[in-house]
Amino acid sequence: MKKLIIITSVFPYGVYGESFLEAEIEYLRHSFSSITFITGGDEKSNCRAIPPDSVIIHYSSKASFLIKLGVPFLIIGNFRQIYGMMKDEISACKELYNVKCRIPILVKMFHDVVKGLQFADFVKKRTDMDNAVYYSYWFNNKALGLAILKNKYPQIKCVSRLHNTDFYFQAHKLKYISFHHYKAKYLDRLFFISEQGRNYFSSMTKMPVESFSLSLLGTRKPLKKQNNNVADGCKVLLSCSNLLPVKRIDLIIRALQLLDTNIRWYHIGGGELNESLTDLAKELLETKSNIEYHFLGKKLNIEVHEFLSGHNIDLFINTSSSEGLPVSLMEAVSYGIPIIATDVGGTSEICNDITGKLIPKDIEPKQLSVEIYKMLTRSDSIDKAAIIKFWDIHYNAENNYLKFAGEMEKIGGIS
Repeated sequence: MKKLIIITSVFPYGVYGESFLEAEIEYLRHSFSSITFITGGDEKSNCRAIPPDSVIIHYSSKASFLIKLGVPFLIIGNFRQIYGMMKDEISACKELYNVKCRIPILVKMFHDVVKGLQFADFVKKRTDMDNAVYYSYWFNNKALGLAILKNKYPQIKCVSRLHNTDFYFQAHKLKYISFHHYKAKYLDRLFFISEQGRNYFSSMTKMPVESFSLSLLGTRKPLKKQNNNVADGCKVLLSCSNLLPVKRIDLIIRALQLLDTNIRWYHIGGGELNESLTDLAKELLETKSNIEYHFLGKKLNIEVHEFLSGHNIDLFINTSSSEGLPVSLMEAVSYGIPIIATDVGGTSEICNDITGKLIPKDIEPKQLSVEIYKMLTRSDSIDKAAIIKFWDIHYNAENNYLKFAGEMEKIGGIS
């Protein structure tokens, strides 16, 4: 059996990052002789549970003195390759992406190809390329490094997942991400977490959609319901995300300000906007006797499940301006909780007439308040069983990750 080498951002270090991988690894571990993690996570932080025979290799892409010292030699030694890759990428910008190659775009290209070459050199020196399947969890410069290696050593096996910000142009300030076509051309397989994302990438690169794989993420089976709610007539609203601008939690606050229904709103997650959003909630909601709100901060995945099982939640809400396919929505529907979410990324694949209500991306607070009210006071009863069945068919981790592990075995020539 071959070894599996997973390239991550921080996993298995830390507490919260890339939590989806935890369930996935439980199925991948049985398909390979061992798992190695190449990660940029902080070695001094907590290390999460991983298979006992796993190896962790730390890789830092930060520009330390030694790394800076080696860059000129890396550029000189790979000048012809860098020139060729940038020339092809400039052509792709003009012919495929409809992106003007302004100075910031060219700088981005050059920066990324150097980062890709650095990672390719690291992998070549630190791993046994002839006995491994390389799996980049993100479609980033490390995936580019794998594509560079694959171009040079066609016998090796390299794949990547694609989520959201790692390949949607509009999710970035420059409205551009480098070397999409190059990575797609040389990596053995691209696995998309949503059909919408797969179609977007196909139209962007002008490559047939059938050449890319759909591999949905999934969530663990729901815990047994505890139903610890106090029956006080309040409708319970839940949101779960990092407190970042893209998540637009301020929309929820401004919509709640306009409602007269008795609502208890919980938000799970923290982040850079924690203070400003707490202040906004205090300013707009503190005087409203019908609105109760609680910012619960970050929680471990098991703690999220414990919360979902221990509360009678009437509605789960997501107001993001950009998404791949939110795992938080998968977790909500696994408990039969109806959802309301903005029509971004692949959200429409989970938020539908069975599971809840899809709302416009650019919805205003007034309209959002109306939609929340309609969902909380709808006369027809919520078919929780149908919602759970939808989750079981489409987003059950056991089904999805078993299938993914089988695909990885085939790529590795294991079966």
